[in-house]
Amino acid sequence: MSKQIHPPINGSVLEGICKTLGDTNEGLTGPEISKFLQEAVIEDIDFSNTKWKRLFNAFVEYQNKNQIIF
Repeated sequence: MSKQIHPPINGSVLEGICKTLGDTNEGLTGPEISKFLQEAVIEDIDFSNTKWKRLFNAFVEYQNKNQIIF
């Protein structure tokens, strides 16, 4: 089976996804974000930032490292 390459997620869309996942009342907790990123093999590069920014920075870094133009 060949590896599929997907286009990068647009920055504004990615920001919305991260804000939803990191919502203070309904979103993921800090430990859940750590677990999620670890299981997805995405480096948690900004663990001291707000939850949504932490996710956003991790996703952008992942896209950049994998040669996906963001």
